[in-house]
Amino acid sequence: LNDVSSKDLKQEIDYYKKKIKNSIIILAGLENNNRVNLIIGIESQLLYLHNAKDYIQIAVPILKAQGGGGRPDLAQTGGPNLQESQKAIDTIIQAIKKKMLTISS
Repeated sequence: LNDVSSKDLKQEIDYYKKKIKNSIIILAGLENNNRVNLIIGIESQLLYLHNAKDYIQIAVPILKAQGGGGRPDLAQTGGPNLQESQKAIDTIIQAIKKKMLTISS
């Protein structure tokens, strides 16, 4: 998403978490053409398996962010490395898949 604040992204996360049960939502948005914000929301029924704070920490070094944090159900980070935003998302998705494979075996 372009030209969107982290506040706007959080509202979108809340909207999708209500609409899609058993979901993990990852959104990225460009703010002021110089910063990418990444937010992860986890629907309450999945919190026993997943933690948004853990997943957001994966993106911190990729985005060259100063840090990241939040709650188990909603976490965010942001950084100047716009070109690597898709890599950050893909790396988080791989971590989620790996966790799901570990749990199912």
